[in-house]
Amino acid sequence: MKYIYTPYVLQFMRFKHEFNIESSVRKVMDYEFDFCVNCDREMWIDGKNYQLEQGCFVIRKPGQLAHSNGIFDCYMLTLDFSNRPVSESYSRNTAAQMQEPFDSLIWDVLPSVFKPLHYDSYIKIFEQLLSVNEMNINENAKTGLLINELLHLVIADAYSYYLPSDTKSETPINEVCSYIKNHFAEKITLEDLAGIAHLNKNHLVRQFKKVYGISPISYLIKFRLDYAKKLLAESNLPIKTVAAHCGYSDPSFFTSYFKTIFHISPAEYRRSQQTNTQ
Repeated sequence: MKYIYTPYVLQFMRFKHEFNIESSVRKVMDYEFDFCVNCDREMWIDGKNYQLEQGCFVIRKPGQLAHSNGIFDCYMLTLDFSNRPVSESYSRNTAAQMQEPFDSLIWDVLPSVFKPLHYDSYIKIFEQLLSVNEMNINENAKTGLLINELLHLVIADAYSYYLPSDTKSETPINEVCSYIKNHFAEKITLEDLAGIAHLNKNHLVRQFKKVYGISPISYLIKFRLDYAKKLLAESNLPIKTVAAHCGYSDPSFFTSYFKTIFHISPAEYRRSQQTNTQ
């Protein structure tokens, strides 16, 4: 099975630090992810201060300077996207060679620290990773699936992090909108959305149109295409990868539909946007 992401797991563990000791400043050598299970900790990344608590997700990239102070209990995952030779006794604090940056601008739009919406899903993924034999984690067929699921969640949740909060008053409609924003990369039907709102399909469509002026499915499509435009403009991800991130399993259909709506192909749109920023 092929995955969109195929990183090498350098290190994965659940790490507990119960003493309030400040760490020394270090240069980050690889892509590091921390998911806080129980934290009361300050962290500095490139001089910017962050307060960590339960549910915080931390992303550090090669070349950044980081240190922290406080207590925490977190899952620590370190990934290599460069396919370089690595030592079997790898440790974040002793890594000698800095990883080449992963060729994707998507990392530039991810926040260093944010609180994702899918807390239980992250816990489930990390617990399953722990169940994999640590000595053979990169040989286990489950690892690639779990890492890809995690990275897709991170991208979706990080994007939601930048969205303004919805101030609409209709609670069922809010629930539908929240579901779309958090699951737009998945297969979603009108029946699914009606079940979430606890309304029949026709009633949901009527209520949704009163608030947003369009149907729930049209809202979903608009959300997907707006995100596609963002990825095309701000990253060099392959078109098929952009399509997958936006809920389209068939890249050809995505390209055709994008061109029908915007009268320009995804590739042409990317060139126009990236040319304008040069």
